[in-house]
Amino acid sequence: MQIPLEKIDQLRERAGIGYREAKQILEQADGDLLEALIYLEGSPHGVDRYLSDWSRDITGRLRHFAAGLRQARFRVKVKDNTLVDLPATCGALGAMLFPKLAALGLVGTLFTRGTIEIKGGGTGGVVKRERQDKENLDKKENLGLGSD
Repeated sequence: MQIPLEKIDQLRERAGIGYREAKQILEQADGDLLEALIYLEGSPHGVDRYLSDWSRDITGRLRHFAAGLRQARFRVKVKDNTLVDLPATCGALGAMLFPKLAALGLVGTLFTRGTIEIKGGGTGGVVKRERQDKENLDKKENLGLGSD
């Protein structure tokens, strides 16, 4: 059976397969494009392609995330002293490997009125997490409402 090139092209574009494979599948489906697509959808080949596309997408997202972490810095400061200054990848890895220690460090930083900064990561912005009462106290002092 002679399969028109237009049908082969349509199957290739829709299924993301090569000419040879598209021609073979169309020959099995007697030239019916819809039957060929249904066959690909139900075959293990279709599932493999879906999983391959999914894994490629996830891998790309993880690479993008890791690239942003490599550019960022993780700093812990108490008053004017910098206690920790690491690449954000090290901070994230440390928090994943030792979550109890990371939580303890976070609580300790909050009690000492310290700051945790993450700088960089492509946005160039700074994210700070400080104690809310210190920020409120600073606002009152700036308005002249502080305690004398």
